[in-house]
Amino acid sequence: MTGLGIGRLFGIPLRLDISWLPMAGFITWSLATSYFPMFLSGQTGIASVALALLGTVCLFASLIAHELAHALTARAFGISTARITLFLFGGVAMMRAEPPTPKAEFWIAIAGPVMSLALALLAGAGSFLTSGPNGARAALVLFDFLFIVNMIFALFNLIPAFPMDGGRVLRAALWRQTRDVVRATRHATGISQVLALGAIFYGFWRVWNEGVALDAFWPILIGGFIFVSARRVYLSVRPYRP
Repeated sequence: MTGLGIGRLFGIPLRLDISWLPMAGFITWSLATSYFPMFLSGQTGIASVALALLGTVCLFASLIAHELAHALTARAFGISTARITLFLFGGVAMMRAEPPTPKAEFWIAIAGPVMSLALALLAGAGSFLTSGPNGARAALVLFDFLFIVNMIFALFNLIPAFPMDGGRVLRAALWRQTRDVVRATRHATGISQVLALGAIFYGFWRVWNEGVALDAFWPILIGGFIFVSARRVYLSVRPYRP
């Protein structure tokens, strides 16, 4: 089994894929050298690093909470979760079975974005409470950061493309309409792959017009990941034809 075991929550094993480690380092470095110093002038290097580490840990906890929401909702529908794994592009709750009905698919899928939205609202409340004249500036900036990242988690995951939650919500709607999970999956993954190709072409367009830049490659990487993942989802449910 790949990944590093880091414990259990509600009886569900938590694991870190090896790809998460350099990403965590990159996030911490970016927060310490760029994001937090932009809002906290005069802060020492040690303080920036400490705050960046705390921000990374909170981001890590937000990802786990998002995936845990999926897992616990699945448990309510009688589906157990083998493990939750964090990797380069986020996290995944590995369930032992597919949802048996469109209703189950919808609620399991939407639980993650709802959790991220709830965390964003909590962070927004924390930001509001620390924004007064006596508020702690570092806490305010940290809460603002957590509000932003959790809103991104919620909205990005609602994109109607596998393996994001929005792709599963779309399949649930198509499944309910067609009463055929294979047909619904074919349509949903087809839409996913069209969106993935759009992201890939956009990334190459940026490289062509702006030159080689790190942020221009992200749409290419994410688009490729979505395209391959959507294909795997369809192959996992289509009837076997020798």
